[in-house]
Amino acid sequence: MQELRTENAKYRDRAKNADALAQRLHAALVEKTGKLADPTDLPFDAEHLDDADALTEAIDALLEAKPHLKSRRITGDVGQGATSGNGGGVDLAGLLRSAAG
Repeated sequence: MQELRTENAKYRDRAKNADALAQRLHAALVEKTGKLADPTDLPFDAEHLDDADALTEAIDALLEAKPHLKSRRITGDVGQGATSGNGGGVDLAGLLRSAAG
């Protein structure tokens, strides 16, 4: 009797592990699309693991209902970071020289 309980406990642990792995895979598939800012915003559905079209449709439906969940990517020059050359900016040293002279 104890052997059966031990064996059942092992199977329950394996099932929990499989569920956790399936949820991680689901989040990774959602993240791979790049459509959602947070891949965990789409609720887990085992159907999405096997059917890429169902996953895409679910994401699109979620974004239509809640557009604020969409991933936003900044492109172009946002005025930060290293730039090549002066870019026509203000030359502080030049202004100080002209004011002193």
